[in-house]
Amino acid sequence: MPAGNVSRGGLGSLAGLPNNCNPKWWRDPGLLRLDLMLVAISVVQVTGGYDQSLLGSFQALDSCLGAMGNPDSSTIGVISILLTVGNIAATWPAQFVCDTFGRRWAIIFGGVFCIAAALVQTFSYSSGQYMAGRFLMGFGIIPGIVGASSLVNELAHPRQRPFIGAAYNVIWYIGSIVAAWLCYGLSLHISSSWEWRAPSIVQIVPSAFIISVVFFFPESPRWLISRGREDEAFDILVRFHANGDSEDPMVKAEFAEIVETLRLEKETRNGVTWRSMVATPGNRRRMLVVATLATINVWTGQGIISYYLTPVLKGAGITSALQIIGITGGNSICNFFIAGFSAWLAGRIARRTQFLISYGGMTVTHVTMTVLSAVYTKSPSTPLSNGIVAFLFLESGFYNVAMNPLVYAYPVEILSFSMRAKGISMFLWVTSIWSVVTNYANPVAVANIGYWYYVFFCFVYVIEIALIYFLFPETRGHTLEEINEIFDGPAAEIAIVDGEVKIGGRAVDPEKAPVEAVTVVPAAVQLDK
Repeated sequence: MPAGNVSRGGLGSLAGLPNNCNPKWWRDPGLLRLDLMLVAISVVQVTGGYDQSLLGSFQALDSCLGAMGNPDSSTIGVISILLTVGNIAATWPAQFVCDTFGRRWAIIFGGVFCIAAALVQTFSYSSGQYMAGRFLMGFGIIPGIVGASSLVNELAHPRQRPFIGAAYNVIWYIGSIVAAWLCYGLSLHISSSWEWRAPSIVQIVPSAFIISVVFFFPESPRWLISRGREDEAFDILVRFHANGDSEDPMVKAEFAEIVETLRLEKETRNGVTWRSMVATPGNRRRMLVVATLATINVWTGQGIISYYLTPVLKGAGITSALQIIGITGGNSICNFFIAGFSAWLAGRIARRTQFLISYGGMTVTHVTMTVLSAVYTKSPSTPLSNGIVAFLFLESGFYNVAMNPLVYAYPVEILSFSMRAKGISMFLWVTSIWSVVTNYANPVAVANIGYWYYVFFCFVYVIEIALIYFLFPETRGHTLEEINEIFDGPAAEIAIVDGEVKIGGRAVDPEKAPVEAVTVVPAAVQLDK
């Protein structure tokens, strides 16, 4: 498919083919069942959102700090960073399980560790025990993300994939909201250690839920095809993308496209090792984009918002722990709606446009906040504090325009199937490394140079906008297989020409893909047998 040919959703060259699905997904039994399953799979993200909000709330609770032996700021920093250390340790096992045993087993693998971590944290009586729980939680989150983000995109109907893939991460805020308000409510009514132990044990729920239901859901058709299980894969596509019609033209073309693309990947790459991830120009460009996205995801003003929020709120006269938890909980609700709208938007506008709107908005709000901070250091006042808080929240909102819905959807799209699990693991590894750096750098920089650190991020944002503009390719309107052409050139081009599915100008070999050639007729589509 030519790179400039943009069609509705992610149908790409499949757009002209009839499909036995209702245009309105909620009136289509196959799509409705599929979409409900994809939402359930996305519950994996609830654990991450819950955990991040939980740790922030715990730091405002004296009962939790007392149980940990009243740790100093250095120990609290170690407790925070151990989640990221667990993330780093899990990147290789995550991709191995995902590629070897399937997307569903990766989700279960991660879920088991998350449940163990929640139990350890709940019944901790020292900072050392709690630290062990933090490491286990970080280790468990990564396999879930690698497996679930891949499975959601690989199962979704191509018409819906741009939105479904973007909506996957929005559920992160469900966890964040629940944790913030649960801690708020319990702190009003409980004064014992269960003020913080109860929220910890609730963290078991998302992982227990997904473990209990995931094997009722289908495996990725692409993974099944890669293991020689084409018939099972075709049955899944027929059931959920065509309501059981095995003669559906779009599903037959979709299946042929996937089979031939995976066959071509296997022939040209002969298996994917870590070294082969950078062995070709196309792969090197993919990994450069993945590493860049991971970097700009961390190096934003968001990294210092969490540090600045509490002192700025106190400067505005908001000093109560309950008030601070309530405000952060309210901010999570606002971000949830912004992220949800942005996921909807992701199905309708170009990916590059969405990135540029996000980073352009963050730049403007950050510059304004920097000016207000400079004035505040010389003449502190409540109106200035309120203005800084407002722009902190605005910057957070613009961050969620792209970096919530696209942070997993975009790398999953640009990575070919054989690279996907390793590539997502690498994305999470780079993100985690930078998180370690910023977790230490941000407090030190803020303490030593104050608002000048804000000025530094003004320049960082300008560089990041340039990287997005010049480096990130547009993926809108393509199927997952067609995006390969952007990186690998004409040899990976997919099109339907004179009624045949072709890759790199070569017709699909029916003996290698158990699906008949697709013949397109202006008023109808017939299948040549």
